[in-house]
Amino acid sequence: AAVIAIGVGITHGEYLEGIGIVIAILLATVLAFLNEYRANQEFDILNKVSDDVPVKVIRDGQYITVARKDLVVGDIVLIEAGEEVPADVQVLEAVSLQIDESRLTGESVPVTKYSKDNVPESVAAEATYPPDKLLRGTMVSDGHGVGELTAVGDSTEIGKTARAAAEETEEETPLNIQLERLSKIIGVVGFSIAVLIYVALVIRSVIKQELVLSTENWIFTGVLVSGVSVALVRVWLPVVYDGFELAGRETSPPEWLENDSFVGWVKSFLLGGVVFGLAVLGFYFAGILPLEPSKWLPAAAVEELLKYFMISVTIIVVAVPEGLAMSVTLSLAYSMRKMMAENNLVRRMHACETIGAATVICSDKTGTLTLNEMRVFDLDFTAIKDKTFTKSSAMESEKLLIEAIAGNTTAHLSKKAGEVVKPLGNPTEGALLLWLDEKGLNYMAERESFVIDHNSLSQQKGSTWPR
Repeated sequence: AAVIAIGVGITHGEYLEGIGIVIAILLATVLAFLNEYRANQEFDILNKVSDDVPVKVIRDGQYITVARKDLVVGDIVLIEAGEEVPADVQVLEAVSLQIDESRLTGESVPVTKYSKDNVPESVAAEATYPPDKLLRGTMVSDGHGVGELTAVGDSTEIGKTARAAAEETEEETPLNIQLERLSKIIGVVGFSIAVLIYVALVIRSVIKQELVLSTENWIFTGVLVSGVSVALVRVWLPVVYDGFELAGRETSPPEWLENDSFVGWVKSFLLGGVVFGLAVLGFYFAGILPLEPSKWLPAAAVEELLKYFMISVTIIVVAVPEGLAMSVTLSLAYSMRKMMAENNLVRRMHACETIGAATVICSDKTGTLTLNEMRVFDLDFTAIKDKTFTKSSAMESEKLLIEAIAGNTTAHLSKKAGEVVKPLGNPTEGALLLWLDEKGLNYMAERESFVIDHNSLSQQKGSTWPR
C-alpha cells in the first residue's frame, strides 16, 4: 500500500500518505525489536551468572575448579549434596547418591543413582532415565559421587529439550489469528469496493460522454487492463482466495502464489509484459489496432483512466489501518514492562498475549503450587511436648532425639547473612535440621559432639546389635 500510494501520489505531489504508512511500519518493528532485544540481554546476564558457577573437576591428575561454561566432554567431576549437575555425567562412583530429576520428569521423589557396574536389573527396568547417568540441571539431594562428562551444552538431555522448545513453530497466536482474519476482511472489502468504484466511474464517464473512445481504443484498453492484471496477479489473486475462505469455501492457493519472493514478483511483471506485448502485436498485425501507436489510446483518456485508478488505490490505502500494527506492538510492549516490574522476565512479546489467552493450565503441584520444600508440621514423641521444649530443660529422651537428628543425617543448612536458611541435601533430613534450627539448637555442635565408640560396637556385634 505504501509503494502504490507513493508511486501514484508523486504524479500529483501527494505522497505524505505513503510516507506515513512507512513511518508507522518502522515504528512498530523498531519498538518490537528494542523490547525483545532488551529482554534477551537480561536473559544473557542470567545465563552468564549461571555459566560462571565453579565446578570441582579432576584434570591431569589434579583437583581444580573450573567455570561451568569451560567444562568439556571427558572431564571427571565431583558431585556432592546440594549441588546442581553441570552436564550429563556417566557415574563412576556413587555413595548414597540421590538425584532430584523433577525438572525433567516432574517427580519430586529423589532417584537413587549407581555406578555403571552396580545397577540392579529391577531398577534399570523401571527407571525413566538410566540409573547410572546424571543429567544436567538436576539437583543432588543426598550423597556424593564421581562421574565422567558425556555431553555438555545443547547436546545434554535438557539442552535438547530447551532447543526443541525454542524452535520457531508455524502455530499462530490467538491475537495473530484474529488480526489475520481482520486483514483478510479489510482486503476483500476494500479491494472489492475499489474495483466496483473504478468500474462505476468508467461507466459514469461513458454515459456522460466524458470518456469517448472508439472500438480500437476499447480493445487496447482491454489489452492494457489484462496485462496489468497479470503483472499484479500476486496482489489481487490472494484477495480472491481470501474471499472464498471468508465465504466458507476452503480453497488452497497454488504453491507459486504462496512463494512470495522477489524472483516471483519479477516473473509476474515479465509475464504481464509478455501478455500485453503479444496481444498488442496480434491485434496490430490483424489490422484491428491503428498503425500509429498514438491513436491506440488518446492522452486525455489515459489521464482520465489514471485518475480513476488513483481514486481506487486511495480507497484501498485508506482501508488499511496502518496504525493497528503499532498499537498492538505498544500494548504488548507495555505488558512486557508491567510483567518485568513484577519480576517476571518475558523473552518474546507475543508470550504475554499467548499466556493471557490460556484458559486451562496443567501443572504438577509439587514445586509449582507449593514451596517445594519439606518442613516438620507436628511432633508426636513420648515425653516431649513442643510447647515446653527447650535445650536447658531437655530430658534424656529429648537428648536422644536431638542426637538422632544431628548424628544420623548428612544434610546441611545454608546460613548466609540476610538470607533465609536453606537445607542442602536430603529434603527429609533438611526438614528435621530446620526444625532444630527453629528451636535455637546448633545441629553442627550436636553432630560434632556425637562420639562413636568402635570398641563398644565390635563387642555388641557378636551378640545383639543395638537397635
